[in-house]
Amino acid sequence: MTCYDLTVDDFLPPRYHWVKRMWKEAKATFAAEKDALKLASKGPMDQRLADIYTTEDHNDRRIRIISVLEAILERYKRQAMRSYVKRVNAFLLPPDGVHRTIQKLRLHTFGRGWSVFIQRWIISTIGRWGVKDFELDVEEPGVSLNFRKILDGSQNVQLERLVLSNWYIYFLGVSEAHQTLLGLKNLLVDYCKFGKIYLDVLPCLETFVCRGQQPTKLYYGEVPQLRHVWIEPMALPSPLSHLRKLFIANVPMIWDIFWIVALLDAAPVLESCHVHIDNTSEKMASWVDVQAQERQYHCLNELVGWQIGFVKHVVKASPWLRRVHLLDGHVVEDDEQVQTLISAAAARSLGQPPTIRSDGFRGDKCTMLPPSQEAYDVCTVTGASSSKRGSAAYEAEKAAYLAARRSATEETKERMQQWTRRTRPLLESIMRRYERCAMRRYVKRVDAFLLPPPDDGVRRTIRKLRLQTRSGSGRWSECIQRWVTAAIGRWGAEDLELDVEEHRVDYDFRVLDECQSMRLKRLVLINCKPIGIFDCLMLRWLTKLELCKASYYGGASRILSNCVSLVDFSIRHCRSSQPILQFSVPDSGFKKLLVDNCEFVEIYLDSLPWLETFACRGVQPTEVYYGEVPRLRHVSLDYFKTKVEPSAVSNTTYRLSKFVMSMPSIESLVLQFKGPEVWIEPIALPSPLLHLKKLFIANVPMNWDIFWIVLLLDAAPALEPCHVHIDNGSVKMASWLEVQAQQHLYHRLKDLTIVGFSAVGWQIGFVKHVMKASPRLRRVHLIDGHVVEDDDEQVIGGLEVVPHQREWHEFERSEVLDDLRDGIYSPQLEIILD
Repeated sequence: MTCYDLTVDDFLPPRYHWVKRMWKEAKATFAAEKDALKLASKGPMDQRLADIYTTEDHNDRRIRIISVLEAILERYKRQAMRSYVKRVNAFLLPPDGVHRTIQKLRLHTFGRGWSVFIQRWIISTIGRWGVKDFELDVEEPGVSLNFRKILDGSQNVQLERLVLSNWYIYFLGVSEAHQTLLGLKNLLVDYCKFGKIYLDVLPCLETFVCRGQQPTKLYYGEVPQLRHVWIEPMALPSPLSHLRKLFIANVPMIWDIFWIVALLDAAPVLESCHVHIDNTSEKMASWVDVQAQERQYHCLNELVGWQIGFVKHVVKASPWLRRVHLLDGHVVEDDEQVQTLISAAAARSLGQPPTIRSDGFRGDKCTMLPPSQEAYDVCTVTGASSSKRGSAAYEAEKAAYLAARRSATEETKERMQQWTRRTRPLLESIMRRYERCAMRRYVKRVDAFLLPPPDDGVRRTIRKLRLQTRSGSGRWSECIQRWVTAAIGRWGAEDLELDVEEHRVDYDFRVLDECQSMRLKRLVLINCKPIGIFDCLMLRWLTKLELCKASYYGGASRILSNCVSLVDFSIRHCRSSQPILQFSVPDSGFKKLLVDNCEFVEIYLDSLPWLETFACRGVQPTEVYYGEVPRLRHVSLDYFKTKVEPSAVSNTTYRLSKFVMSMPSIESLVLQFKGPEVWIEPIALPSPLLHLKKLFIANVPMNWDIFWIVLLLDAAPALEPCHVHIDNGSVKMASWLEVQAQQHLYHRLKDLTIVGFSAVGWQIGFVKHVMKASPRLRRVHLIDGHVVEDDDEQVIGGLEVVPHQREWHEFERSEVLDDLRDGIYSPQLEIILD
């Protein structure tokens, strides 16, 4: 038999496995420390002082180590895949005239970024060389393949066995058009994320095996030869009139087993039944006598199972039952061609535990006895007479185990309480002593700088001053007030920033009205309550005001009415009791507004005639209502919606029109909608954005459906450049469906830039859709990179693209470009792949 095993491991250096082992250990240690830190943060104050401060430093170092190791591993993988691709191409894609016989082939490769080569290998393996036994093992998820396109048109197909491991594909369908798979006999689907599997026309299929973390819906069509089916986790199928052998494995003890009875009721000719119970769970299920439908299993003559109530029910309903075998053990997998289950008995009282192989799928048939011979052979591994002693021993062992756990928990809790009582006062006193010593020195230094004696003749010019202090309570509050008054009123500071970390400090700005030499233009207050901000005369000359944390306590319109010269206004990290932020200042001339991480539910921009730029960022989406803002041109919305609790608020979805509807004549729009799950409803906008010329959509998760982006493009007929950044940090991938509902043309779109492009199927589909709908498109730039915030203070909410240097294989580059240009003829279009 001609067999080949082509694995990428042969090209990996020995150092790769050593680095990978270090990477796994670093990740495991980081996860353990993270769990410990999360547990400590929920405890008393002493744990937050001792555990949090020490563990965060370890976590930061661990993250840096993990990132370095991941970069090394990726470099080794790229080098190995280049050599592997050359070898497999030379073997499976030789020039015409080469003849070879391949009966069995196994390909083991990395999947992410190499799907183009894998498609060519599959086509050549099945269609050209006629392989009968084919196994494809993808070590990393990310391969998206369509067997309809791959196998259509192939002539020399002799495939009998197909094994697919670790695939992320949308469906695996076998219909009448698939004449190439009619000879398939054995089919294994192992840990693939299929929502549905259709077995429509497979006349030769005999064995089907499906395993996974999520249940998969199965639809059986014309499969007359199918005899062996193993589904894990087990799902309740339709009535099976030909099922003779059944093995149900790894049933948790906490599960209700009534579904097994329903499955037995659906198998009237069942002869042999094996049920394995997973004893690792502490809780136990309860058995309720089945009285709804009393059925008899006339063909059942062998039962291997557990639980007295369930066994008694089957015994009563099985007049042909010949043998009931009750044993303590577990099941393991058999590595033969048709994977079966092995029941390994592990009797605690015996020295050498026997291994018992079940004949659930193979073996001789059981002899059926007439119903008159009522002889039941009830067997256990310790004997029938010791069943009560075994049950009592199990209960005693379980009680001892639970008592040991309770004792260990109480002991740990007692140690934590002792450590708390001894350490908390000590740590608090040490920290307070350090803070007092630091504040004394800090006060002396700042007093000498800002409050020199008047008769010393000290003269200095202060244009920008930043004061950062630990606490604003007690006697330190008086010092802070003197510093602020001296900095603004005596020295004429133009730019002042006051940062108070712990206790909030109150400062009355009305004391500055008597000062003469004031030139203050920019004011930043962090955790400082500005008293008299509504009627202070000094603040009327401010051009930029930023209020952070407890500095803002409402009255935004009154602040803007007093600060008549204000141009830039920012509110950051505000937790105001008022859920609504409203601006109605028709006489104000400020142009830039930033609302950053505040707990506002709604923002009303009622009357701001000179507003030009608006940016809003937050954890939860904030609805914005636009009123009289005729000069508004730039809008930036950045929301990261988390899902902390399964509540109605966290599961809320929003229509796209909630954020972009009723916008005035804006020209530039930046959107960053992020979160673990999609919370944007893909519903078309009721009114178009007629003046939108620039669009930047950043940090789009890989697992999000991007149809809402298409709807946004459809509503912007004047759009010229469009930038879309895809966050490659997500493991899951979205799927692209051809948009055929309404075909809109983007007549003015000239430039399309995709940041984070990795050449997966849905990304290529999105780019092709935009290229087909843009007759004036001149440039398509595909970049592998990320985006960062623009440091320019003049641009609020701006983003900057940071490209990555990705090494594209020449063959892979040509394949991607060919896929993009397939069906599109535009000689003036330039496609740049970096």
